[in-house]
Amino acid sequence: MKERNLIQVPVFVNSFFIVGGLGMGIMLLGVFRIFGIILPSTLLLGIAISSFIIVFTDYIVFLNRKIPFNYMNAFVMVSNFLAIGMVVCFPYLSLFNSEMILVYSDAVSLMSFGFTIATIGVRGSRELNSIIKQRKERIEALEKLLVVRDEEIEFYKGLLELDAEKDK
Repeated sequence: MKERNLIQVPVFVNSFFIVGGLGMGIMLLGVFRIFGIILPSTLLLGIAISSFIIVFTDYIVFLNRKIPFNYMNAFVMVSNFLAIGMVVCFPYLSLFNSEMILVYSDAVSLMSFGFTIATIGVRGSRELNSIIKQRKERIEALEKLLVVRDEEIEFYKGLLELDAEKDK
């Protein structure tokens, strides 16, 4: 059986587009809030938990490149399901009083922001290390090439000297 390439997966089933759509919807709620729309605190807590799940999942996927694709794909799908479920279902659960909801919403939001910033820092550091490694490898390759060129120059100088001695 032919192995499927990620590029062959139809766009409409790609979980990154689902998460992107969720993010756009949450940003739209932010715009509504600016214009005075009242959002239930349980919805905001659900969004905060959803955001934390998505950021945490992204961080785990980024750090664990050695986990087989099947397991990581299942982990991402379950995480995305939970994240969307938090936005859709959490507002209808009455698990906490309104004061506790605000405390938890603030706490989870801060954790999400912290995780997001930490992930950006870790990715930037890893990318910088990768760039430095590539540049060092390129420099080493160029140094080897220079050694070969120096040897060729010496060889041709020797030939020129032999040729000059013949002409005498």
